[in-house]
Amino acid sequence: MSNGSGRINRDDRPTNIDRNNSDLDGGLTLKNLAGNLVENIVIKGNTEVTIPHRLKTIPKGRIVLRQIGNLILQDGDTPWTDKSISLKVVGSGTITVSIFILR
Repeated sequence: MSNGSGRINRDDRPTNIDRNNSDLDGGLTLKNLAGNLVENIVIKGNTEVTIPHRLKTIPKGRIVLRQIGNLILQDGDTPWTDKSISLKVVGSGTITVSIFILR
C-alpha cells in the first residue's frame, strides 16, 4: 500500500479507487453524516474560540460550509472534547464561518 512516505504506490491506486467507490455505492445516510451544524461563528484574527456541540463524543473532524473573510481557519491548540471543539484564525481581521462538526 504505502511506500513509507505516506503515498500510495502506483500499483495500489486501482484497488483503493474501487474500495472508495464501493463505500460510496451505499449512498450517504444519516448514520454516516451524523454531526452538528454550527452557523455564523464570528472569529477575530489571531484568536482561538471554543465552540460547544451536542455530539456526546469527540468529533472526527469538521467541514467549513461557508466562510466570509479571507483568513486561515484551523483547529485550535486546545484539545477537542465530547462537549466542544476549538478553532483559531491566523491573520488580522475577522471571519464568519458556518461549520458542520462530524461525529
